Amino acid sequence: MGGLKGPAEEFAGSNGIWPYASSLTMKTGGKNTTLLAPVGGGVAFAKSAIMGFKIKMAKIGTTGWVGLQCEPVEDPTTKAMKGCGWKCGKAAGSDLSEGYLPSSCKDKLGI
Repeated sequence: MGGLKGPAEEFAGSNGIWPYASSLTMKTGGKNTTLLAPVGGGVAFAKSAIMGFKIKMAKIGTTGWVGLQCEPVEDPTTKAMKGCGWKCGKAAGSDLSEGYLPSSCKDKLGI
Protein backbone atom coordinates (compact mmCIF):
# COMPACT_ATOMS: atom_id res chain seq x y z
CA MET A 1 0.00 0.00 0.00
CA GLY A 2 2.97 2.31 0.45
CA GLY A 3 3.03 2.95 -3.30
CA LEU A 4 -0.36 4.67 -3.03
CA LYS A 5 0.89 7.44 -0.73
CA GLY A 6 2.47 9.70 -3.36
CA PRO A 7 -0.28 9.44 -6.01
CA ALA A 8 -3.02 9.92 -3.40
CA GLU A 9 -1.39 13.04 -1.93
CA GLU A 10 -0.78 14.45 -5.42
CA PHE A 11 -4.41 13.84 -6.40
CA ALA A 12 -5.70 15.42 -3.19
CA GLY A 13 -3.40 18.41 -3.60
CA SER A 14 -4.54 19.00 -7.17
CA ASN A 15 -8.25 18.34 -6.66
CA GLY A 16 -8.95 19.19 -3.01
CA ILE A 17 -10.64 15.80 -2.42
CA TRP A 18 -9.47 12.29 -1.56
CA PRO A 19 -9.35 9.99 -4.63
CA TYR A 20 -11.64 7.12 -5.51
CA ALA A 21 -9.98 3.84 -6.59
CA SER A 22 -10.74 4.60 -10.25
CA SER A 23 -8.99 7.99 -9.99
CA LEU A 24 -5.65 6.27 -9.29
CA THR A 25 -6.29 3.26 -11.57
CA MET A 26 -5.20 1.05 -8.69
CA LYS A 27 -5.33 -2.74 -8.71
CA THR A 28 -7.97 -3.82 -6.19
CA GLY A 29 -7.07 -7.48 -5.64
CA GLY A 30 -4.17 -9.91 -5.81
CA LYS A 31 -2.63 -13.16 -4.62
CA ASN A 32 -2.77 -12.36 -0.89
CA THR A 33 -5.57 -9.81 -0.88
CA THR A 34 -9.24 -9.93 -1.73
CA LEU A 35 -9.93 -6.20 -1.83
CA LEU A 36 -8.11 -2.88 -1.74
CA ALA A 37 -10.40 0.09 -1.23
CA PRO A 38 -10.07 3.81 -0.55
CA VAL A 39 -11.68 5.19 2.61
CA GLY A 40 -13.19 8.64 2.21
CA GLY A 41 -13.19 8.81 -1.60
CA GLY A 42 -14.52 12.22 -2.64
CA VAL A 43 -14.22 13.67 0.90
CA ALA A 44 -12.69 17.16 1.14
CA PHE A 45 -8.96 17.11 1.94
CA ALA A 46 -9.35 18.84 5.30
CA LYS A 47 -7.70 18.66 8.73
CA SER A 48 -10.46 16.62 10.39
CA ALA A 49 -11.19 14.28 7.46
CA ILE A 50 -10.70 10.50 7.86
CA MET A 51 -9.13 9.20 4.65
CA GLY A 52 -6.85 6.44 3.50
CA PHE A 53 -6.91 2.90 2.15
CA LYS A 54 -7.73 -0.48 3.59
CA ILE A 55 -6.79 -3.88 2.29
CA LYS A 56 -8.46 -7.19 3.12
CA MET A 57 -5.96 -9.97 3.62
CA ALA A 58 -6.92 -13.22 1.94
CA LYS A 59 -7.73 -16.15 4.24
CA ILE A 60 -6.70 -14.40 7.47
CA GLY A 61 -9.79 -14.17 9.64
CA THR A 62 -13.19 -13.31 8.24
CA THR A 63 -12.61 -9.55 8.30
CA GLY A 64 -8.80 -9.28 8.15
CA TRP A 65 -8.43 -5.61 7.23
CA VAL A 66 -5.18 -3.60 7.35
CA GLY A 67 -5.44 0.17 6.98
CA LEU A 68 -3.22 3.00 5.77
CA GLN A 69 -4.63 6.29 7.07
CA CYS A 70 -3.85 9.84 5.97
CA GLU A 71 -4.06 12.54 8.60
CA PRO A 72 -4.03 15.81 6.60
CA VAL A 73 -1.23 18.17 7.60
CA GLU A 74 -1.96 21.88 7.56
CA ASP A 75 0.60 24.59 6.72
CA PRO A 76 0.64 26.75 9.88
CA THR A 77 1.08 29.99 7.91
CA THR A 78 -1.33 29.58 4.98
CA LYS A 79 -3.70 27.03 6.62
CA ALA A 80 -3.62 25.11 3.32
CA MET A 81 -3.46 21.31 3.43
CA LYS A 82 0.07 20.34 2.44
CA GLY A 83 0.17 16.55 2.70
CA CYS A 84 -0.44 13.57 4.95
CA GLY A 85 0.87 12.25 8.20
CA TRP A 86 0.57 8.52 7.49
CA LYS A 87 -0.44 5.79 9.95
CA CYS A 88 -0.65 2.05 9.37
CA GLY A 89 -2.46 -0.53 11.48
CA LYS A 90 -5.39 -2.85 11.91
CA ALA A 91 -8.53 -1.27 10.47
CA ALA A 92 -11.61 -0.77 12.65
CA GLY A 93 -13.68 -3.94 12.98
CA SER A 94 -10.87 -6.20 11.77
CA ASP A 95 -10.27 -9.60 13.38
CA LEU A 96 -6.70 -9.70 12.05
CA SER A 97 -4.16 -10.88 14.62
CA GLU A 98 -1.51 -8.27 15.50
CA GLY A 99 1.13 -10.86 14.54
CA TYR A 100 0.27 -10.48 10.85
CA LEU A 101 1.05 -6.76 10.83
CA PRO A 102 4.53 -5.50 9.86
CA SER A 103 6.47 -4.22 12.89
CA SER A 104 6.17 -0.63 11.60
CA CYS A 105 2.39 -0.97 11.21
CA LYS A 106 0.94 -0.87 14.74
CA ASP A 107 -0.94 2.47 14.91
CA LYS A 108 -4.50 2.89 16.13
CA LEU A 109 -6.66 3.87 13.16
CA GLY A 110 -10.01 5.53 12.66
CA ILE A 111 -10.74 3.70 9.40
